[in-house]
Amino acid sequence: MEVGEKLTRIQYIFLVILLVFSFVYTFRRHLDYPFPYHHDEWQHLGISMQMMDGGYNNQINPWLGVPMDHFDLEIGFHSFLAGLFLLTGYDPVLNYQYLAGAFAVFSSLALFLFMQKFLKKFMLSVLAIILYMSLTTNVNILGKEFFVPLTMAFPFIFYAMFLLLKIRSGSNVSSSYQLFIILIFLFMIHVPSAIILIVPLMFEPLVYKNILSRDKMVFLFPLVFLGIVVSYHFLWKGSLIDSFEYLKQLVVFEKGWGKLEIDYFLPYLYGIINAALFIVGAVFLLMNERWSDYPKSIFSFAFISLFLASFHGLTGYAILIPYSRAVHYALISMIPMTMLGFDYLLQRFSLKRNALVIVSIIYVASMFAFPYQLDKRYEEYSEKVIDLKSYAALKWIESEYGRGNKLLTPYFMTSAVYPISSSGVISLIPAQLEGGFIDENFRFFSYSCKEKEDIIRQAKASLVLSPGKLTCSFLQEVYEDGYFVYTVI
Repeated sequence: MEVGEKLTRIQYIFLVILLVFSFVYTFRRHLDYPFPYHHDEWQHLGISMQMMDGGYNNQINPWLGVPMDHFDLEIGFHSFLAGLFLLTGYDPVLNYQYLAGAFAVFSSLALFLFMQKFLKKFMLSVLAIILYMSLTTNVNILGKEFFVPLTMAFPFIFYAMFLLLKIRSGSNVSSSYQLFIILIFLFMIHVPSAIILIVPLMFEPLVYKNILSRDKMVFLFPLVFLGIVVSYHFLWKGSLIDSFEYLKQLVVFEKGWGKLEIDYFLPYLYGIINAALFIVGAVFLLMNERWSDYPKSIFSFAFISLFLASFHGLTGYAILIPYSRAVHYALISMIPMTMLGFDYLLQRFSLKRNALVIVSIIYVASMFAFPYQLDKRYEEYSEKVIDLKSYAALKWIESEYGRGNKLLTPYFMTSAVYPISSSGVISLIPAQLEGGFIDENFRFFSYSCKEKEDIIRQAKASLVLSPGKLTCSFLQEVYEDGYFVYTVI
């Protein structure tokens, strides 16, 4: 069935049910946890809330009150969050939980459009969505269950691939311009996602033919000039040598960049059956006499992503994009050829309708039936960032002492302090940002009162939030309800 043809009523209902499933399946870790889950989520939210308060992105670490280590390269993502919560008036902390689920729906819908255009079979488009939902999500490499720039980029990546198919089928020039706009947008929200699309585009000359036609150049030049100006603003550091070194830091990710770096075996992460089907699909695509009919960008997207993900395992460092992001690009890029491989085998064995349904059900079950233990080990934090009691304590601090205080809290809680209470901390756990008295904060509650006081005085903290009772003479208890709050005397 071609995109644009009317779905049957049953197909519409099934698609809606599947989209609802996409939301619920993604949302499930928030059923008993109404807050952002990952430290990256908390810190992205904090940067966005600072933008909401100030009206612009002032490039200051709001937890520590010091300049950021590097220019905010995800300003589009933070602007989206700031605009969303300013326009709706919803509480950012309590409503952030819904965003990953919402974008899982957008990603599923964009993937459906792409697969319908690619293979033109409703069942395969549905299976592609289910396969996407089965892909891994853990706190080490992130994924669709956390709302971060990578997650926001997924629907645009799928839609970009859909536009590429339209361009190859002789669609009007507007598809090329839509694709160009998506690339600019991705550069604003998540640079690696823009890069991973630009490389495959090199294999699609029709895109350039449409955009670079003589009568369209008048519109292109201002955009190119704007890109040069923006790149200069981001990358220029006063000299060519300093600028080159800064650029190198942005495209070469040495060992230790990801704090906790774990090399995953991609066939296990993707699923052995899925990986086998991907190989079948890739071989079919390469050996098919109608190879030229298929978009080479889809093929190159998969193998470039696989190369970048594998390169880290071979060398210990990543290029162009971080390893944890390359893993996800590799996984989503394999979906089209996995479905192509599944379709090839179905046609090869000429299964009847009932057998086809049974085989499809077994295949869906296999997507969820064989968990990768290394992945499951990092599925959740051993300790959540906050709970209802600590959230209430932080809100109480804001109501009683106002904003702009400096707090000493449990180290694992630091990311949540600014978004909840609009106060700073003495250190920030490494995620999007980091810094401060990290070692002292990490061990604070095991120190003697004298050592605690030295740290507090040095860090200039005015309040202490503790999970247990403290009996130091320089601390005065002012709150107790699951957590204790102390003022520094």
